[in-house]
Amino acid sequence: MSAISLPTPVDLEVPIRPRPVAVGLPGNVLFPPVGAPPRSRVRARATNLFAAVLLNVMIFTTAGVATYVTSGFAGNVSLEAANRDAIRSTDRATSAHLAEGGLRRAVDVLNSDETVARWATFNHFVPPYKLSVAAKPSKK
Repeated sequence: MSAISLPTPVDLEVPIRPRPVAVGLPGNVLFPPVGAPPRSRVRARATNLFAAVLLNVMIFTTAGVATYVTSGFAGNVSLEAANRDAIRSTDRATSAHLAEGGLRRAVDVLNSDETVARWATFNHFVPPYKLSVAAKPSKK
């Protein structure tokens, strides 16, 4: 005998319940008797069909209107954002053009060595070398 006890075997079979046998009536009569199928009301079916079609039309119309309104709002928001960006870029271009014009005038004023020398002495700039106004002839 071992120290470990073995579990008891488990019966895996499921008992089957006996089913009742179908008993027919004498003379091969089926129960319930098969009769004519019930008549459907044409008017009720047409009304239900009209209601279903009307409901579908209303649902799709509501979805279409909601989509149209939502896309309209989204389009207007995008359009306003594009307009704001265009206005900002126009303002930036205008200010850059004005700044460029001011710099161009300042550079045009400094077109000769004497003008540059006057600007340097006015701003207390002392160059490490002296500018010569007269050009030396080149030797050939």
